[in-house]
Amino acid sequence: MSQKESYGLGQVITENVLILVHIALGAWAMAAIPYLSVVYVVFLLFMLLFFLRKHLCTHCCYYGKLCHCGWGKLAALFKQGSGNRKIATPAAGMTWFVLMGLPVLVTIGLCIFDFSTLRIIQLAALLVFAAIQMLIHKMDCKTCKHRKDCPAAM
Repeated sequence: MSQKESYGLGQVITENVLILVHIALGAWAMAAIPYLSVVYVVFLLFMLLFFLRKHLCTHCCYYGKLCHCGWGKLAALFKQGSGNRKIATPAAGMTWFVLMGLPVLVTIGLCIFDFSTLRIIQLAALLVFAAIQMLIHKMDCKTCKHRKDCPAAM
């Protein structure tokens, strides 16, 4: 597959909508623990919109451009190269674990203590969205110009 200089607005919107739906689904699945649900949403929005854009995306070749999720444009709010890539790499892994893994683990725990059909549906939806996110990420990496240098490349 050829590497892309930039990505289309349709792909950017689709990927961001899927991420937002995933966050909303995770918050809904953990709603039985309201403070955790709120902290989950606030943490992810902060990390995805600000922290990782500054510390990871300011070092990317898509800085100021539309990468597959458009975050290179968002990173342009910060000076190019201004972030700390050493802290960004583990922070990115932790952020994606929180996005995908935390709601699954909490929902499994909630199933143990308060089993219901709704919890099973929530768990299944979370697992499906996690699989979709992983597949999209893997496909994006195949066309990304930055994949050789990216610590999150699959």
